[in-house]
Amino acid sequence: MMNGHPQFDEDFDLYALGVLDEGERAEMSAHLQNCAACREKLAQAQQRVSLVALTLPEQEPPAHVKRQLMERVHGTKSRTAVVEKQGPSPRVFWWSRPAFGWAFAAVFALLAVFFAWDAHQLRTTMQQDRARAEAQQAQVERARAVLDLLNARETQKVTLTALAEKPQPAGRVFYHPQHGLIFYAQNMPALPPDRVYELWLVPPQGDPIAAGTFSPDSRGNGTVILPPLPKDVPAKAFAVTIEPQGGVPKATGPKVLIGAA
Repeated sequence: MMNGHPQFDEDFDLYALGVLDEGERAEMSAHLQNCAACREKLAQAQQRVSLVALTLPEQEPPAHVKRQLMERVHGTKSRTAVVEKQGPSPRVFWWSRPAFGWAFAAVFALLAVFFAWDAHQLRTTMQQDRARAEAQQAQVERARAVLDLLNARETQKVTLTALAEKPQPAGRVFYHPQHGLIFYAQNMPALPPDRVYELWLVPPQGDPIAAGTFSPDSRGNGTVILPPLPKDVPAKAFAVTIEPQGGVPKATGPKVLIGAA
């Protein structure tokens, strides 16, 4: 024992099973008389042992054991008298014998590992199911937001075009001051790795507001969908510029697309 308490919680199970050696059992018995916390742990261990014992199947004793028992029952009067004089033999349960006790402890340990692993697997499966459900819910909510924006009566539809490029780059904005913004671009030239296209919302007054960045795919297509924007801002125009990777808060690069709202 360390600090007066059993070093391992398993010692309570071994004590309840009766498989501690005589010295360890005497030491723990003395400690239990003055420690309410350890007595509570022992009670829990005894409950676990009882539950496991109830799960074990009944077994038919071997023939020689039954024969020896019957011989003892029909023994001589003198032997009976001696036994009565000495008092009844203490009842010894099979699980209190050392050989059976260690086997019982091993079975209990295996059951504990099995149930712990089963609980871990259940928790992992529940977490995975919850993550998938949350991802699906997020996709549903995003799709609903897109439909609300596209179907709203007040949504502005603005086409942005270039003047000199062929095939001509173009973009289309769907913008609603409450529902947000969706932008599609096509025929956009590829950019160096350190550059991106940045979309701007131009209000009637004040500086343009950054509305997201995009890099075109191999066919020149790009999108900006529901970027974070302040609510209830009217749009005078939209524009696309070329900016450093990651975007900038104020436009610095050349304009490649522009369209009035």
